[in-house]
Amino acid sequence: MSRDPFGRKLSPSVTPAKSNEPAAWLPDRLLAHWTPNQGVPVCSVVPKGFESYTRVFHPALGPAPNRPVVRWSSVAEWSGCIVHPEMQWEAISTPQGVPRLAAPWSQEPMHGRCPSDLIAVLCEHLARHTRAVGSVWYAMWRGFPDVRAIEADGPRFELPDREYVLLHGQLAAAPDVITSPFPLNAGPSLWWPDDRSWCVATEVDYRWTYVAGPEACSTSIERDDRIEALRTQPQHRGDIDGDRINNALHA
Repeated sequence: MSRDPFGRKLSPSVTPAKSNEPAAWLPDRLLAHWTPNQGVPVCSVVPKGFESYTRVFHPALGPAPNRPVVRWSSVAEWSGCIVHPEMQWEAISTPQGVPRLAAPWSQEPMHGRCPSDLIAVLCEHLARHTRAVGSVWYAMWRGFPDVRAIEADGPRFELPDREYVLLHGQLAAAPDVITSPFPLNAGPSLWWPDDRSWCVATEVDYRWTYVAGPEACSTSIERDDRIEALRTQPQHRGDIDGDRINNALHA
């Protein structure tokens, strides 16, 4: 596909899927999006049935000009909050009392888009746990302007409250499914290899990404110093009220 008037186009190794059939497995593998008692569980965003689940936190950024990466754990230390698998940015970025030091970040973690450099690191781990690095499905949320600009003839499908266009390509394309001159180009919301050995999900309202897959994959991701990640569970909550530990500190 040629570039649109703003210079956006699909990565050379990515094409529109021929049908939405490769995404047909998703609805039966997702929990209800919200219930009064469970809020929004992990497996309403990423499919259930995998061996392990990891929550990968999108970093905040420090002040210009260097914009250093600021981890959620550093923010929690600054605010006097507790690091745990269900922590929420809104809770840990609110200090207990008057902080002794200035806030360590100037730019909050990215919503709905996993940073490209973080995706590239994830791909190093994910490639070891699939035989289908050349056949990966990318579900792109149609709410992003970049996606609407390049979706061409890609088939659409729906999950609760979200509509996606389905693309197909190599795993190596994951950091830049859409090439764009803009700094915040849209990333995939859900992506998985043809053998479904793992699945990655970045919900458009979340500041983190879930990785579901083999135990060994989760372990290697969590041990990678370039990534801030914690093991999570299918029933853990992702909604803002799910951080019951730190919300209790602010009560």
